[in-house]
Amino acid sequence: MSRSTLLPLYVELVQLGCAVVVASFLPYTQFRHANIIVDFFTSNVSETTQTKLDAFGSLLYALVMALIAWRVAVGGIDIKASQETSMLMALPLWIPYMLMVPGLVLCTVIGFVQTLQHLGLIAKENV
Repeated sequence: MSRSTLLPLYVELVQLGCAVVVASFLPYTQFRHANIIVDFFTSNVSETTQTKLDAFGSLLYALVMALIAWRVAVGGIDIKASQETSMLMALPLWIPYMLMVPGLVLCTVIGFVQTLQHLGLIAKENV
């Protein structure tokens, strides 16, 4: 096989792999508070208000991640039941879906823990 015929296969592998990698690194970025936060409008508010807004943001993040994790898991189960495969390599698509679920669930847990930390209900850990 020539390089030009293999290229679409590589692209398909990279697409599937990127989805899994992004879902795997999301918990790390949330844990390190490395996600992009636009605080232009809140830079002049009191620290108490900022903490409450951060708690709300963490809670919203956790809820959205829980929703995404649930839907990805349900989608993976449905894709496995229908035996859907990738177009070029006929790889089972449920495998990347299910590989994304642990990272998304961990994002949810981290978001809830950070919400409790912002509200002062549990101590913040210095890592």
